[in-house]
Amino acid sequence: MKIIKTLFLSICFNSLFVGGFSLDLPKTKNAFYLELFGNGGYYSINYERNFHPNIYCRIGFATFQTSELFDRSVTGRITTVPIIVGFLTGQNKHHFEIGGGLLFGNKKEGSESNPICDIISFLGYRYQPLSKGFLFRIGLTPFVSLNETNYPDSFLISAGLSLGYHF
Repeated sequence: MKIIKTLFLSICFNSLFVGGFSLDLPKTKNAFYLELFGNGGYYSINYERNFHPNIYCRIGFATFQTSELFDRSVTGRITTVPIIVGFLTGQNKHHFEIGGGLLFGNKKEGSESNPICDIISFLGYRYQPLSKGFLFRIGLTPFVSLNETNYPDSFLISAGLSLGYHF
């Protein structure tokens, strides 16, 4: 498992520095979007700011109740804050996106509270016209738990879907 974590982190880190800069990148600097089943958990509300046409920083927030899979009784609450630095490449309104960062949060069940600290990433497709408007993202959102309390084997691969507006 340690080899998989190291390989995954190396690929994410090195991909940020691979060529592929394009002149056809969005001219807008801000975005708001809702991400479902992505880096923040079941959902997250995110704000993103471009600091360069290719590079952005994103922060999100989510809080939701947890329950057993087949039992609808509430067992606790999870609150998360994903923070990601990402890279865009592509032409016109179709872009490849890769990013990496940290997920901070808290998992509370009854009187017990556990911190969440994960390495997260995003690897996927982004539809975003050059001028302001609709934004769509879909991709893989792997998690590596740094405190080894949240996932079996401290590693989880999920997928996320985002809808929003950039301006």
